[in-house]
Amino acid sequence: MINLSKLFYKLLGRPKKYAIRGNELFNNSEYNEALNFYKKALEIEKNEELLEKINSIKTIGQIYALIKELEKSKDYSMIISNCNEILKINPHDQKIQSLKKKCEKTESEILKLLNDGKELFKHGEYSVSKECFKKIFEIIPKYDEANKFLSDLETIVSMHDQIKLDFKNSEYGSIQLKSEKIFSLNPEDNLTKDVIKKTEQILELLQKIKNLIEINSEDSSYELYEELINICNEVITLNPNDKFVSENLITFKKECLEILKMDYHELVQSFEYNLAFEKLKKAKSLGYHSQEVNLEFEKITKIINLIRSASEFFEKKEFNAALLSYEKLNRVVPNDSKFLDKINEIKNYLEHISKLKHEADLLLSKKEYSNAFEIYFELKNLNPKDNEINQTYSRLNEYFSQLSKGDHELTYEHYENALENYKKAHSLFESSDLTVKIQNVEKELFNKYLLNGDRAFEKGNYELAIEWYSKSKELIKNEYINQKIIEATNELFNKHCTFAERAYDCKDYQNAITSYKNAYNLKKSEKIAKKIDEITKIMNASKSAEESYKNGNYEKALQNYHIIKQLNSELCTGEIEKIEKIRSYLIKGDSQYSQKNYFESLPYYKKVLSINPLDKNVESKIKTIEKISELLKRGNLEFESKNYDLASKFYKEYISYVSDPEVLDRLHLISITNESNYYKILGLNESSSKGVIKKAYVTLSRKYVPAKYPDIQVKIRKAYDTLSNDVSREEYDIILKYGTVIEENIKSAKNSIESQRYSDAKKALTKILAVHPKHFEALDLIMVCALNLREYDELLKYASKFKERGDYESLIRAGRCYRIYSKEINSNYGINAEDCLKDAINIKDNPHEAYSELLDYYIGVSSFQKAKNCIEDIIKLKKGIEHLTPDIVTQMVVIGVLGHEWYSAKEFINRWSKTQNESNKKVLSDSIIEHAKALADARAHGIAADCLELAYSLDSDKHGLKEICSNFRTIDNAYSELNLLQNDNGILQELRIIMGVLLGNSTGEQINNADTIIRNCLNSLDHINRNYISDSIYRIENRYPNISKINIDFLNELKKVVRGW
Repeated sequence: MINLSKLFYKLLGRPKKYAIRGNELFNNSEYNEALNFYKKALEIEKNEELLEKINSIKTIGQIYALIKELEKSKDYSMIISNCNEILKINPHDQKIQSLKKKCEKTESEILKLLNDGKELFKHGEYSVSKECFKKIFEIIPKYDEANKFLSDLETIVSMHDQIKLDFKNSEYGSIQLKSEKIFSLNPEDNLTKDVIKKTEQILELLQKIKNLIEINSEDSSYELYEELINICNEVITLNPNDKFVSENLITFKKECLEILKMDYHELVQSFEYNLAFEKLKKAKSLGYHSQEVNLEFEKITKIINLIRSASEFFEKKEFNAALLSYEKLNRVVPNDSKFLDKINEIKNYLEHISKLKHEADLLLSKKEYSNAFEIYFELKNLNPKDNEINQTYSRLNEYFSQLSKGDHELTYEHYENALENYKKAHSLFESSDLTVKIQNVEKELFNKYLLNGDRAFEKGNYELAIEWYSKSKELIKNEYINQKIIEATNELFNKHCTFAERAYDCKDYQNAITSYKNAYNLKKSEKIAKKIDEITKIMNASKSAEESYKNGNYEKALQNYHIIKQLNSELCTGEIEKIEKIRSYLIKGDSQYSQKNYFESLPYYKKVLSINPLDKNVESKIKTIEKISELLKRGNLEFESKNYDLASKFYKEYISYVSDPEVLDRLHLISITNESNYYKILGLNESSSKGVIKKAYVTLSRKYVPAKYPDIQVKIRKAYDTLSNDVSREEYDIILKYGTVIEENIKSAKNSIESQRYSDAKKALTKILAVHPKHFEALDLIMVCALNLREYDELLKYASKFKERGDYESLIRAGRCYRIYSKEINSNYGINAEDCLKDAINIKDNPHEAYSELLDYYIGVSSFQKAKNCIEDIIKLKKGIEHLTPDIVTQMVVIGVLGHEWYSAKEFINRWSKTQNESNKKVLSDSIIEHAKALADARAHGIAADCLELAYSLDSDKHGLKEICSNFRTIDNAYSELNLLQNDNGILQELRIIMGVLLGNSTGEQINNADTIIRNCLNSLDHINRNYISDSIYRIENRYPNISKINIDFLNELKKVVRGW
């Protein structure tokens, strides 16, 4: 016999739900919980895939235990390998992924340290390498490869110390032996390589010394000892501690110095100073620094330096300096005749130059400049460094150059240029011919300037005439010229005065003062000075007045215009009258503006601006007034359009200028409209008493009457109703205080429920109920969590609490909890649900929600008569069938078809539809179709077909309903056909399901599940039932030829199984 409860759970899809939940937990690495769900699923239905999952969990558990052991020994490679094994089974195991990453990171660090240590070991950086290995041991105390390197490292360090000591003691043979041992451990040891290289070089150099001494045993030349010294120095450079080589070096140097001393004296006697100097340098380089050698070195250095400087001076023709150097040399080395010969040569040369200079100077004194220039040219080439010769030559050269230029300019009658050149030449050397030339040019220029001056005077250009006459006067003093300058000055003075008077009359004060100043510069006159002072005052006052007028400072402008009028009574009369007029307008405008009567001040300000468009102050006030007007206009417009946010913005800015009671009232109205806080709507604080709340409500109700402000009145009433009731006020205060926390946790709970994380959702909801125990949305959601977590006892606790509270909402929820508990666990609790819902109906005038819950309960327990009675009560409550909503009518239809009272349902629909419009009928039709789909999904195809017929009667436009209805009837007939197989054998019930799937519009997944079911059950049937089933299958095939292809394929598979019997 098949277990009926298992079959029931299978029909409900429980195995699949358990498997899905198990998979979720498996993917979240919650293996024990997943195992429980897999086992629950297998208890209902065997499944190879789930068995594999259970085996996988066991394997994972074993690997987890192995990993824990490996973590103790810190065997990271094996840990990673085992982690990979787990991840092959469950790639979503985050804990293992994290452990693998951690181990990979640690192993990577160890490998890096090991590689770094090896590399440093290889390059001989042993101390740093040792630190790397120590860090490895801090991670893994036992690591063989690092231990081996550390042992070799310590051996090498010890050998290094020994090699250093051997090298210091010059035990080169021992060094080679120890180096070979180090190379066996580290062939790349650079330090040892360096020591071996030095050792080999030293041995090679020592052999060289030995060979040289043997070959040249009879020869003791300087070159031999020099080579021996160089080799010894190389050895000491490589090993400063080699005593044998150091001692031999001292001996070689002594021998070498004796040879150098003999060679030096021979060279000095033969006047070979440079070679002697080199010998002394070599002696000093060998470390020979006796007083005798130092004195000789100073002497020979002085001689060489004097020879060099004397030669350089002579080559540069600096004969005096060369003579001094050679004379010093002659004193230092009196025996060397070549220095005396050079002294005599230089003296003879200088004597020749002196004679030529005397001759040239004599010619200059006679003013024979051409001949003197030729001799100085020769002297310059003979002695180019003589400053006196160079200066005289340069002056002569410049003299002839200026003279030539002057002659050239004179040719073209450029008298000014010619005169300038002649004067420059005359400043260098005087000459009678040159003086005559200068005088002739000056006469020509005088006549020219005089002529130009007379022409300018005749044309009335007195300034230019004065300029030409002044130039003539500079050349030749003449009374005629003086008189002409006086005449021109008088004429120019009169001209400036006339122009100034005209400008003054035209109020062109700038040109007037300029002309008076020009006249005053020509002739100092007290009258003109007074006129300049007067115009200056007028200009300053006029400028100040204009600026003040422009800036709207009319008092100051008026003062300045009065100053001008005192200076000249004919001026500024119009300006003064205009300012007086402006002041009268401003007094009136400012008076209104200061009293915030902005619109009354506007006409006066506009009159001021029409007279003075530049008055920024008045312009600013006009803009402010226009802005205020615009703010009020826009505020009113937005208020009338109910755009309260914008209206509030404009009004607030408006009342910052104007205190307008009407606008203030409107702002208060807007604040109520936009406000959600009940205390603020009534203008109260949270500690206000009931009396204060009522008083505020009455005041606002009178102010905002319902006829004019219906929305405001509703808001005020709602605020009052909430705050005047202790229970609702308490709940509101909680929401006000914890609103954000509640909102966040509700959101979190909904997300968790959507993701089927009911435990997380329950935690979030518990936080809400801790601060607000009566939060019905949180209570509804926590019931959903309890149902999904199968915490049915929790539902009973909630039901008891709701029932104790006794209010309408709580009783509805109590009824809902009892209804779920009776459905899932114990049907006896159904009566509790019914009682709670009836109590809820009794305590409220319009208990629509309670009736809806009670109706759902009656339908759920198939109490159709009670459901019908409930509908009748709803009709009474609604005061007529015509007031029923489509969803209530739908429930009545479901009651009728489920209670096999189709015609009763049909009659009810007809009664209702007569009172409804087409829109409501279509809504009801759609609602009935949705219920029909649900019934079809539950394989109640006959009842679903009845519903569809009723839906079609309401909305005949849905032509497709007829075809669907026909299909449902066909499926229902198939089920009736299979009812022939009814007996006590539960396996036949399974086959009924298969046939239902076959005839329904099934998916591939459902077909596969059906295939699994048939293969698990058909073989256990007896011979008679097998034949009966086989006949039924063939009847179905013949009777319903239009079944889908996927069902045909399944039918063929079924027939193969049947044939196998």
